[in-house]
Parts: sequence; C-alpha cells; structure tokens
Amino acid sequence: MSNRLKKAGQAIAAGYVVFFAILAGLAFCGELPPPMSQRDRAIALCTSGDERLAGMESAKALEAFDKAWDMFQALAAENPDDVQARHDISVTLMRIADVYVQMGEGQKALEAYEKSLALNRETTLADPDNLKYGYGLYVAQCNLADLKEWLGNGNEALDAYTQALNLAKKMAASGETDVQTHLFVTLTRIQALYSRLGVADEAASFKARGEAVYESMMANDGQAWAALSKVFDEWATRYLMLRQPKAAVAALEQAVEINRRQAQAHPDEKVFPRNMSAYLRQIGGICIRMGAPGRAVDVYARDLSITRSLAQSEPDSILAQRAMAASFDSLGDALLQSGRTEDARDIYDQARQIVRKLSAAHPDSVDVKQDQIIGLYKLGRAHEALHAIPSALESYRTALDLAREAGRQAPENPLFQNISRDLKAAVSRLEDQ
Repeated sequence: MSNRLKKAGQAIAAGYVVFFAILAGLAFCGELPPPMSQRDRAIALCTSGDERLAGMESAKALEAFDKAWDMFQALAAENPDDVQARHDISVTLMRIADVYVQMGEGQKALEAYEKSLALNRETTLADPDNLKYGYGLYVAQCNLADLKEWLGNGNEALDAYTQALNLAKKMAASGETDVQTHLFVTLTRIQALYSRLGVADEAASFKARGEAVYESMMANDGQAWAALSKVFDEWATRYLMLRQPKAAVAALEQAVEINRRQAQAHPDEKVFPRNMSAYLRQIGGICIRMGAPGRAVDVYARDLSITRSLAQSEPDSILAQRAMAASFDSLGDALLQSGRTEDARDIYDQARQIVRKLSAAHPDSVDVKQDQIIGLYKLGRAHEALHAIPSALESYRTALDLAREAGRQAPENPLFQNISRDLKAAVSRLEDQ
C-alpha cells in the first residue's frame, strides 16, 4: 500500500473517530432527539400527505397516506387491543378517500370511506365515552353522505346524513358548544339536501329544527356565531380541496347568512357586514373559476351594496373606501367576463373615481397608488375591448406613469416593475395600430 493510501485511510479513520465523539458528546449533553417511533413516522407521513392534498398533488398525497396506512396496520397487528391504532387507521383511510374524491375516483373513495366508517364504529364501541372517537365516527358519516350526494344517490345521502344527525345529537348531550355547532351544521345540510330534492315540507321542518338549535346556542353563548361561521368556512375549504366548488359555495352562503342575522340583530357592529363581504368575495371568485361569471355578477353586486354602505358610514376610513373600490373592480371583472363590456367599463370608471379621491387625500400611500394603477389598467382593457383606442391609450399611459413613480417610491415591490412592463407593452401595441 502506498504512503498516499495509508495517509488517506488514516484521515478517514480519524474523521470517524471525531464524528462518533461528537455524537457521543451530543448524546451526553441531551442534544440528540430520541428516535421517532413507528407511530410518529406514520403521523409525519400523514402530515406530508395533508400538505400534498391541499396543494392538489393527488398522486404524492396518496403515496404518503398509503405508506402511513401500512405502518398503522403493522402497529395494530402488534397490538390488537390498541383502540388508538385502529382509530389511526380509520383516519388515514378517510384521507385516502379524500384523495380519491380529488382524483374523481368516486367508487374507490366510497370503498375507503365505508372501511373508515366500519373502523370508527369499532373504536366508538370499544371506548364509548371518548368524544374524539365519537366525533371521528360523525365526520366519517358526513363524508360518506357528501360523497353519496355527489355521486347522485340523494336518498342514500339522506340516510347517511340522518345517521350523522343521530350521532351529533348524542354528542350534543355533552353540552359542549363545539358539538352543538355540528348539530346545527348537520340539520342545515339535511335541509339543503331536501331542498335540492324538491321535498319542501321536510326542508322547512329541518330549517325550523336548525333555527331552534341556533337560538339555543346564541342564548347560551353570544359568540356562537363565530364558531358556526368558522365551521362553514372550514367545510368550504375542504370542498374546494376536493374539487367540489358548488358544495363550497353552499357552505359559504351559510356563513353569509349567519353573519347577516347577526348584522340585523346588531346594526351598529361593523364586523358582521365585513365578514359577509369577505365570504361573498370568496363565493364570487369560486363562481368565476367555475365558469359562471353571470352568477359572480350577482354575488359581487351583493358585496358592493355592503361595502358601499360601510364606506358611507366611514367616509374618513381609507380601508372602507378601498374595500368599496375593490368591490367595484371585482364586479367589473365579472361583467367583462360575462360579455357586458360597456357595463364593465362604467363600473371600472366608478372605481377609478373613488381611488382618485383617495390618492388626492393620501398622496404618499403606496397601497392607494397600487389600486389606482390596477384600476386604470382594467379600465384600459375595457376601452380596448370596445375599440376605444384613444381612451385605452390614455388609461394605459396614465397607469404607466404612476407605476414608474411607484416603482421609484417602493423599489422592493416587484409588482410595479412587472405591471410597468405590461403597460409599456400595451401602449406600444396600441401605438402601432
């Protein structure tokens, strides 16, 4: 062996000595975390799967959940009496079913939900006083009901919702506000399903039952409306993740209604109309993505009536005035996509007038300048669509001057550089005509 190889071998050996000495020192000092348990690794995989599912990466989400399911299965096999292990399997199966819904694989989703439901029944029977297991069974039943409705099995969905309702009533006996919330939500969903099936009497009956639960909740807790709004918002997020936009819209409309009732009961409180506006804007955006700009026009018109009222009651609030201008802009976008270009131009122009006044009152506000630039850009597009080239050029040029000024004022904001480039291209295109 050459001296060079000997020295290399000695260096490697010395490196290992140092490496293991460092490890030993860290272990002695308590710096090294304990090794992850099998369950912890499976939970980490589920967390990764949740992130993939939320990001619409269905295949990668399914891969993570499948690995976690195998690990939970192995743990359950080692400990057949471990109720928690069976609960972990049932929750993972629900996640797998969610992926299949997202992928449009209805039958596979149905099979996974039914397996999850069977396991949830087992865990609930094994530990009937554990509210977590009872809630898991309730959620599994609701998910199954949702899927059956999406698959066009309305009567089977009603049966599943009825079973969910019985579970919610049983949990509601505990008196906890969160459980009461789910009881109200379930009654509302059954009412909506009966309405879609054209069974008016049953829909009215379940609406009345829901009203009674709502009044009881509000009597016991004046802030119950917030929990209800949150639950419907969370359901909407879930439905969007599962590519069910109509269900998401229905959930958000329930959140709007809850806040409308509160606004009616407390007319001096601004939080309720603001919440309504936020939910309506979400609905409008979903309608646009669904390819239903006509419906979005109606939704954004409702939003505008709210933000206009708030702006009139707070004439000195820059946030209220900007919100009203944003509502005009969103309505203009929906009108433009609906083919109502002249109406869109007029709405954009009204938004421009609001922002122009704000700019005069707040000349140093970068946010207001941004609103002004984007509004002029939209107005220019409407003019261009109407072949009013001089008006379009005027809007684009004014917006370009403001964007360049804003870019100098806030060089760290890439928006102004990007929109300046787009505006410059628009001006050049029209000047060449």
